[in-house]
Amino acid sequence: INDSETRIPVGSSTIGRIAECRKISIDNNLQDHSEVLDAEWLRSEQVTSFGAQPLQMAARVVGVLAVYGRRPISEIAGAELALASKALAQFIIRKLSEEKLRQAQEELSSYTGKLEKLTEERTASLREVVQQMEEFSYTISHDLRAPVRAMQGYATALLEDFGHQLD
Repeated sequence: INDSETRIPVGSSTIGRIAECRKISIDNNLQDHSEVLDAEWLRSEQVTSFGAQPLQMAARVVGVLAVYGRRPISEIAGAELALASKALAQFIIRKLSEEKLRQAQEELSSYTGKLEKLTEERTASLREVVQQMEEFSYTISHDLRAPVRAMQGYATALLEDFGHQLD
């Protein structure tokens, strides 16, 4: 509902004070009070009673369950209101927790995607560096073999020509 009673600050008006005090409130003479937000609506609908219970889990209040009636609210109905408010508070807390979990999972998924992308980029960079190192080592190896081959060629020629004179 998007009206003046959708968001009521804690401590403000009857609903806000019920949230602040954290106690059930039952009023079977509602039209006699001056704080009623919409007295005209109450008269037109013949509303005479009001019951409200804070929706809380442990120390956390997540709202107020308010019931308007044309007949007085009995103690039994008040007890049922208390039970309904506990169930509704559990539901709200669970939904809030599920929403936080969903947001955390989305954030984790986003981080996972970023991490995978970073890993792929670094792996590609490392592959490039390894390729450059292999090329460099091939060049060094080739450059070092050339003098050895030349010396081996001279040694072979020396052995062929003067091998019988050498000890």
